[in-house]
Amino acid sequence: MANEVVVMPDNQIDFKAKAIEWLQNMGTQLPPQYQTQFLELCQLYKLNPFKREIYAVGYGNKFNIIVGYEVYLKRAERTGKLNGWQCQVNDDGTKAKVTIWRKDWEHPFEHTVFLEEVRQSSPVWQKMPRFMMRKVCIEQGMRLAFPDEMGGMPYAEDELPEGKIIASDEELRPVNDTCAEQYRAEENFTEARQISDNRAKLQKIVEKYGNDMREEVLNACRDALNGNDENVIADKLSRCYPYLDAKGIKVAV
Repeated sequence: MANEVVVMPDNQIDFKAKAIEWLQNMGTQLPPQYQTQFLELCQLYKLNPFKREIYAVGYGNKFNIIVGYEVYLKRAERTGKLNGWQCQVNDDGTKAKVTIWRKDWEHPFEHTVFLEEVRQSSPVWQKMPRFMMRKVCIEQGMRLAFPDEMGGMPYAEDELPEGKIIASDEELRPVNDTCAEQYRAEENFTEARQISDNRAKLQKIVEKYGNDMREEVLNACRDALNGNDENVIADKLSRCYPYLDAKGIKVAV
């Protein structure tokens, strides 16, 4: 299939066609019944695999269909009903709580996850357990707070319990090692970019809105930026948005 974007009469991307193109370009060999599932999910939820909004991950003769972490945040914003959110990890790192404000709800929605229930043994969880727990909390919270928009959507990889991978009778594998290595490199780059973006956004908020923040709040943000704990930076960033919004300030960074 050609690499140009397929456009429908209403100028909307044909997500099913893009999904077929992605499967061919990535060289994955999904069993026919799961190819159909992948294509239908792309079309139903308007997910573009070339933007890493959805992808299929193979584990020998097993696989999962997964959505990207940022999909939940983008979809929540797209509803026009999101009125801010924050996610906090407690001091001992054993649980995380996300609070989500909807414009059409009188009270905020809260969701808590516990590290002992969601932690996995993968290297990234071993290295950044607080950061990963926070991601899972946000993913689950957004899906619960916006069920009409996200109900039935595939899980993010962070949420999938190890060993709970759907088995297939056929093997899902890359056609060549170069393609597989490129895919893994993109995964690592996306994770690193997200961490870097959090630091950059918090720095811009401090520079642009520092005069509007209480001294203790501003100092806490500066301390986070001076340190190397990316979990703390992510936590301070998530608190800044509802804090400034409560003061009537719409953050634009």
